[in-house]
Amino acid sequence: MTDDHSDDKSTTANLLRRLASTDAGVAWVEFLELYSPLIMGTAAQFEYEQERIHECLLYVCEQLNDAGFRRLLRFDATGKASLRTWLGSVVFNLCADWHRREYGRAALLPAISALPAFDQAVYRMVIEQGMDKEACFQSLKADFPDLTRELLAKAAARVYSLLTPRQR
Repeated sequence: MTDDHSDDKSTTANLLRRLASTDAGVAWVEFLELYSPLIMGTAAQFEYEQERIHECLLYVCEQLNDAGFRRLLRFDATGKASLRTWLGSVVFNLCADWHRREYGRAALLPAISALPAFDQAVYRMVIEQGMDKEACFQSLKADFPDLTRELLAKAAARVYSLLTPRQR
C-alpha cells in the first residue's frame, strides 16, 4: 500500500493510456508534475552545478518523450513494481547515459570492477560522487528494494577496504 497517488495502479494505467492517445500533451504535463522531483533528484546525483543538472533533466525528458513515449509505455502497470520504482531505474540509466555522453566512460579501478554491481554502485556514489551514506541509501533503494542501512554499511566497508588512502 502506498501513500502517494502517483503509484496507484489504476492512476498509473490511466496516465499511460493517455500518453498513448491524442491527449498525450496533457498527460505529459501531469506526468511531469508527478515525477519531475524524482527526475531532478536523480539528475542531481550526477551533477552539482544547477545548470548541468537542468541539462541532464532536459536530456532525460527528451528521452522519455522520444518516439511517442515508447520507454514509458513499456512499463507494465499490472506488474509488481510501482511506476515510481521502475521510473527511478530508467531515469538513473538515462542520467548515466547523459553523463557518459558529456564526459566519457570512467574506468573503474581493477579492484572495484571485480566487485558485484551493488558494490560498484556504492563506490560510484560514495567515493566518486561524494554522497553521504543516507543519500546513497535513498538513491539505491529504488534499484535494490531489499536494501538496509546495514547492507549498505557492509558494502561501503568492502569498498573502502580495497582502496588506498589516496584513492579514497
